[in-house]
Formats: sequence, C-alpha cells, structure tokens
Amino acid sequence: MLRFPRLGDARALGLGAALLLACSSSMPEPTPEPPFEPFAPEAYTAKVKNLLTGQALTEAELQAVQADPNKLPELIDTWLNTPEAEAKLLAFFQQAFQQTQITISNFSDQLPSGFGFNAATQNLFIKSARESFARTALQLMKEGRPWTETVTSNRYVLNAPLMAYMAFADTWTFNDKGQRTNRLAPSAAFTASFGSSVAATSYVDSVNPGSANYLKFKTPGTTNTAGAGCMADPYVPTGQTAVSLIYDYMHGRLRNCNPTVANGIVSQWTQADWDNWKVVTIRRPMGTEQPTAFFDIPKLRTATELVVNTPRVGFMTTPAFFANWPTNPSNQHRVTINQTTIVALNKSFDDTINNNIPSIDTDTDPVDHVKPGTVCFSCHLSLDPMRQLFRQTYSFYGSEQTDAAQKTLAGAFAFDDEVAMNLTGGISDLAANLAKHHRLPIAWTQKLCYYANSTACNEEDPEFLRVVDVFKASNFNFRTLLRELFSSPLVTLATRTKTFTESEAPVTIQRQEHFCSAISSRLGINDVCAMNTISGLTALQTAVSSLSLSIPAASYSRGAESPVVSRDPNLFFRASVENICRRVADEVVDKTPGTPRYTSAMPQPAIDDFVKTVMGIPVADARHAAARSILAEHFDAASKTAGIMARDALKSTFVLACSSPTSVSSGL
Repeated sequence: MLRFPRLGDARALGLGAALLLACSSSMPEPTPEPPFEPFAPEAYTAKVKNLLTGQALTEAELQAVQADPNKLPELIDTWLNTPEAEAKLLAFFQQAFQQTQITISNFSDQLPSGFGFNAATQNLFIKSARESFARTALQLMKEGRPWTETVTSNRYVLNAPLMAYMAFADTWTFNDKGQRTNRLAPSAAFTASFGSSVAATSYVDSVNPGSANYLKFKTPGTTNTAGAGCMADPYVPTGQTAVSLIYDYMHGRLRNCNPTVANGIVSQWTQADWDNWKVVTIRRPMGTEQPTAFFDIPKLRTATELVVNTPRVGFMTTPAFFANWPTNPSNQHRVTINQTTIVALNKSFDDTINNNIPSIDTDTDPVDHVKPGTVCFSCHLSLDPMRQLFRQTYSFYGSEQTDAAQKTLAGAFAFDDEVAMNLTGGISDLAANLAKHHRLPIAWTQKLCYYANSTACNEEDPEFLRVVDVFKASNFNFRTLLRELFSSPLVTLATRTKTFTESEAPVTIQRQEHFCSAISSRLGINDVCAMNTISGLTALQTAVSSLSLSIPAASYSRGAESPVVSRDPNLFFRASVENICRRVADEVVDKTPGTPRYTSAMPQPAIDDFVKTVMGIPVADARHAAARSILAEHFDAASKTAGIMARDALKSTFVLACSSPTSVSSGL
C-alpha cells in the first residue's frame, strides 16, 4: 500500500525523491487477483462422481485421490462404465440436443392428418421420441465414433414403434401449401377391412401379403355396432382413410369410433417393443425398391434398416427436433436453422454476423422487422442463405421437398467467418459444414461446463482451450472430453484458472435431474421423481414427482445460446427438498410391510449410513466426524422430546441429512 511520506521521510530522502513519492501516491494501484481457495479432493471428487452417476463417494475412491489427484481420470473412466452414468448422460443428451419439451400436439405439423393413439401409447411415443437421439449419441460415444457424427450420421437408435412412425410419416407428402399426397394409397385401390366378422387370426396374419386376410383387421364385437358411434361390420375404408386407420389400429384406437366403445381395441405394440432399442440405418429407396411398410410390425421388430424417401441426417432432422421447432410459410425454417446452430455450435445468429450475402428471401411482402436498416435485417442476411439448406430438403411440414424451385435454389453455409457458397445438397451440405466448423468442439466443451457448474467457462481460458485441443486430438471422442474436462480445474477447482479468477467459484444447487438421480441411486429407489416412468407409478413416485416440480430443472429456450440452469437455493427449492426428504423418510425408515432400509431399533448404524450415503461424506473426509456428531445430537434431542417416538426421531434425522448442504449442492 502506498502512503504519503512523513516530513521526516522527506528530509531523509531529499526533496526530489519526496516529491516523486508523493506524486506516485496518486497513481492507480494494480488490481490484485481475488482470493482463491482451491477445492479439496473431498469436495471435487464427490462433485464429479455425483455429476456422472448420482452416487456417493466411497472410502476407497476418496483415499485414492487424496493420495494421488492424478487418479481422478481413472475413476472417471470407471464411473462412465456404470448404468447410473448412462442414465445421467441420457438425460443430459436429451436436453443438449433439444429433443425434450414436447407434447403430442407438437407433432401435428408433421402429421396434419392427426394421430390415432390411445392414451397409453401416446405417452410411450413421446418418451421414445425424446430419448431416441440421446440414445444415438450414447451409442456413438460407446463406439468411440467422432462426435461430428451427431450432425452427419443417418444411423439412429430406434425402437420398432418409432420406425413405424417415421415410415408412416413418409407415406404422406405435404407440400409447402399443406396439400397432401399419399404415396402408399394415391387412389381408392388401396383397401383395408375392420370388423368382428373379419376372418384374420392374428395381426401377423393381417399383414402377411401371402394371406387371404391381408389388410383385414379383427376388432371386438362391440366396436362395430353401427348405432353405437362406430361403423358397419365390416368397415371397408379405401385410399388415404384406409392408411390412417391402419396406423390407428396399430396403436389401439380407431378414430371413427367413440373412444369409449373403442376401448376394446388393444395396441399391437408390446412393452418389449417400446423397450427394445437398436441401431437402425435410415436410407432412401434404391432403384425400384419400395419403402418400408409402416404396418409390418413383425418385420420392424427385426429390421436394422428403414427405407424411406424423407432424408434423416443428424440430431436436427429427428421427429422430436422438428416437433420442438416447427416452421411455417412466414418463418421458412429460420427458427429451425437458428436452433440447429445453437445445438451444434452453441451460437445463435445475431446482428453481429453479417456475411454480406444477398438475402434469398422470396417473400413479396416482407414484414417490417426485416426491412433494410433494422437490426433483424442484418440477421436475416446471414440466416436466409443457410435456412435454404433446410428448404431444399423439407417442406414446411417436415416432408420430403417436392418443389423443384426450392430444391434447386442454391443456399450457403455462412457462419462465424466460415463460408461455403452455391450449395444444393440440402441437409447433407448443412451437416457436412457443421461437422467441420471450428466451434463444434468449443460448443460441446461449453455445454459440459454448464452441466457441471451451472455457469459458462471462459472460452479464452488457456485451460478451456487445452481441453478443447485434447478433444480434437482424440478425433472428437466424447468420452475423452468427459474425462479431460471433469478432471480439469475447470470442474474440480483444484487450482486457479482464468475462468474462476474472473468469476466466483461455482457452488450450485443440485438441479431436479441431479437431486432426483442422487436420491434414487443412493437409496436404491427406482426413479423416485418419476422422470422416466410412464405408467404404473407407485404412491411414492406420485407424491415425489409432484413435489419435485418446484426444484429447478435444466431447460432451453428459443434463440438462447445458454441453457436455463438455476443456481438459486430459494425458498421454493428449500421447501420442495425438505418435503421430498420427509416423504422419502416414510419409505426408508421403519416402513411396513417389507424390510426397511433403516430401523429405529438400530439408530446408530442408520446414522452412519445417513452420513456416508445420503450426505455423501465417507469416513476419510475430515468433515465426517462433525457431520455424524450433528446428526447424532439431533436424534438424541428428538428422541427425548415428549410425544416423539424413536421412529419419528430417526425420520427427522434422515430429513436433516437429506436436506444438508452436501446433499443439495454441488461443489462443497
């Protein structure tokens, strides 16, 4: 600290030196680096394991890192091989590839003719659509394939019902005006029969081209009562109606019937069909080859190829992505291309991106916000040439583009100083240019920063750039990226980095997906918040799923580069956590009937496990003794309270452990 010299100092130093010293006191002081306290192995190892698996740190794992911090990457490799890590990554990929936040109504643009799902199959379909590309990404990671294939591959992990949906959607071609052409049944020549009088012996018989009962489908007798809101027996629709009703029938409903009457029709899909995921290559027909028949369920169950006319390439052409970001004649795929760059490159179009390419917008009456001189106009200059790559391939309804003018109108890939002109390959050209863009490895490193810290990493941080370089050098191996980043001080905060010199160290709340996962995996309760359970919820799942809605979850918004990741432990969060812990306490302490995890007849072993498993503090952690003492004192005090039984005292102690800082936050 500079000080003004005392008079005695001036005489001793001489007048010139004294004046110089006095003047220097008015110069700005250099800004000192903010204080930085590195995280201990106890904190960062627990953080990383929780992020990857939801499980508590074991004694051996902590001791290994305490003895040698370089053991953490080895542990990460081990954790990544667990089912718990797969479940956590599956949830992350659904969000990161923007395949969630959809309902059945969001698919209406892809199938304007509507759906015939019953309630059960509708929920299973939505769950499958959300998970499909996340499972695809997980498969690519397991195979060690380059992460660039998430934007270029035509290999998807699908189940048979999703294959049927994509094949069914391909039978319809909706042009930009919404006019429909049915490839399978362009005329009344295509006929199906439905009724109790139909002689078909099984669904397999009904879809066997060699059977006399081909395309004749058996229904319960009550379904085909002409006066009960249904149809004559047999009902023989033709053309497009026949095609739609076959798809309805597959899913346990006929839309021509009163829903109550139609309850007798059962879905042809089994639970095994929804659960059986496999790698499927989607390709166009070759020569005179016919597309895959959407109703041939026996073939779909074993097929590893799906032959359709509608191209499918990368995350941005899945049914879920199109459902999330539909378009229309006004938008013309602009929102679709913008969300595509956000997912692939973690960057949105804005008015700073001006590639000086003339707009190819052919609207004769442009709206005011795209007139020259407006902020949005410069954005459109860059956006329009790239959205043409969607327009060349797809109509506004996600069908194969049939308009020759749109198919031949050249587009351009022009984003962040990387430009490719006169492109006519549509979605394939878009995928190829996204895959080689310099921001792709940066984007996915940054997405994991948000996942781990609920905040961004500084993209100019030398440590961030080092991790990106390791990812690129590994041929974009995502497992390598996970290992490198999660053992980096960008996540562990074991040493100072530029990122956390310029911003505060992240100690964040466990978001809904993390907290629910931790409770489930640590206590051996299946999907406690019912985040992945469609039907047959237990009483516990029903209660906790409702309570968990007040715990912030990761999400995404239109046009936003950053995910929505709350870090605020507000009163709603605290109240929800405590209420969940109270409900779970009823499940694990002295529960009857059954064998409870904890019994009030043996409170001390229960308290030991509260510290080790629920709070995630092993004995080798210096905080263990203090944490156990706090819980033991709480139990003793509660037990001595008039009217409080030992069972209630142990439940109260469980709630204290369950809602403690190490249970509900990440990075302590």
